Amino acid sequence: MIEEAATVVKLDGDYAEIETARKSSCGSCSAKSGCGTAMLSKVYGNRRSLMRLPNSINARVGDDIIIGLQEQALV
Repeated sequence: MIEEAATVVKLDGDYAEIETARKSSCGSCSAKSGCGTAMLSKVYGNRRSLMRLPNSINARVGDDIIIGLQEQALV
């Protein structure tokens, strides 16, 4: 699973808008050639991203959360 830290920036009904700041230190890891995080870093770079997701955990504005994505979802 690829995981990323995010912060809840807005609530909209049953949805939360979250912001991530992708950061990568993928140049030093010995597994970088097979790592999903390294692949995402190459595609998207180090920048902020906003997403709107179902708020199934009842997060509040300002909460720091971890979101995850199965590697198979990228294939």
